[in-house]
Parts: sequence; structure tokens; C-alpha cells
Amino acid sequence: MTEKKITIGYIEKCDGSLRLNLLKNKLFQKSQFILVIQSNSKDFSKFMIYPLNVNKILKITVSNVKEIVKELEQFYSILKDFNIIHNTGLTVRKDIFVVEIYLNLRFSDSKYKDLKTSLDKIKNKYIDIDIEEISLNI
Repeated sequence: MTEKKITIGYIEKCDGSLRLNLLKNKLFQKSQFILVIQSNSKDFSKFMIYPLNVNKILKITVSNVKEIVKELEQFYSILKDFNIIHNTGLTVRKDIFVVEIYLNLRFSDSKYKDLKTSLDKIKNKYIDIDIEEISLNI
């Protein structure tokens, strides 16, 4: 699955040791943590930074999508009831369509079981769905 990844996500503590001006931004002043999503290309790296007050979230990667419209409509209809932090949008990696979604949800949350059941129903030979929990970088 590594070659299909669009981004790398990790969580950091939002404290004085982080040397970025964004900590002066009101959006981040009340946050305990930040989610850093890093997208790398040959020539540059792009960072998206989101305030968080939880130390774990879920990242869902959907790949190998053949019937793009039908499969993605089903996928997004499942996610409509969840708090989406970041969506990479549809990207092509090595001739495979990939989308990554970061959710404000943990494996231990009661809603995770419902999410997993719904995603398992659309997972088939045409679509791969991987779920990983991202936790505080220690």
C-alpha cells in the first residue's frame, strides 16, 4: 500500500516547543495538538496543518477504484455523518485512483464499528479500503 499513499499524517503536541508562527493564530491557541499532513513531490513538500483536541484520528485510503463515480458516491455517502478533517481529493498514483480522508474518529469510538461495517459492504475486488489510526508522535 505504501506506493499508493498521497500524504503522510502525524500528530504533534501544540506547545511552546513547536517553532512555527501559526501558534500565534487564534485557531491554534486553544488546541492541544495539531495534525500535520505532508504531501511530497519531486520538487517540494506541502504541509497542511489542522488544530486538534484529540490525540488520535483515523485515515482512510481508498484505492484501485475502477468505477469511479459509483464507488466514490457510495464511499462519500457513508462518510457524510462523520467529521472530515482533510480530503486529498481524487489522485492518480501509478495508474490507480486514490483518495485519502482524515476523520476525527478513533478505533475506540463507538461510531467506528458502524463505519467499518458500512465500508466493508462496498469493499470488493474493484476497490481497496485501508483504515489506519494516527496517534500522537512521541
